Amino acid sequence: MHSKIIEMDKHGNEIIKEIVQGGEIFGETNAYSSIESCEFGIAISQTLIYCSFGMKDFEKFLIANPQLSVSYSKALGYQLKRIQKRYTSLMFNDVRTRLIYCLEELALKDGIVKYDSITFKNYLTHQEIASFISSTRQTVNQLFNELRKEGLIDYNRTEITLKRKPSLSGKFKSSPEVKIVPYSDVVLCKNRQ
Repeated sequence: MHSKIIEMDKHGNEIIKEIVQGGEIFGETNAYSSIESCEFGIAISQTLIYCSFGMKDFEKFLIANPQLSVSYSKALGYQLKRIQKRYTSLMFNDVRTRLIYCLEELALKDGIVKYDSITFKNYLTHQEIASFISSTRQTVNQLFNELRKEGLIDYNRTEITLKRKPSLSGKFKSSPEVKIVPYSDVVLCKNRQ
């Protein structure tokens, strides 16, 4: 269940503000704002379930459910942190680095981890990825091809695979000590020194 949250610029171009998946919040998140939001969501996966509240009804719901209010506040804090990281990346990183961060974020949200790679569904076109990282389709296409030649990624129309290589941003590194095992096989043990 994925949606792209977009806004339209004055020329009618889509500006992708966020990619959200099940359980994430989008829309008007400021209960005290008098400014109407111009963003809307478009489903990019085959199945999408959403819950919609009017602001007054949502306020009443939060008041009646204090534990949900805490969870909502935490979710907004997490969302704000992601937005801050994204803006920092836009200001200080080159397009290649922004693309790698974008792919890693998508993979960490939704990927299937194997020992030496992580694979996730490709819901976005190169144009949509370019819009999301403030680049052009041509640059994103060129960078995808470069990353493939370097053996860092593999991709097709339906999925993208990130290879575990130290030259990616660092969030997704290989380690000889790490092995993915079924949860039932996990045993907690003391740290060896």
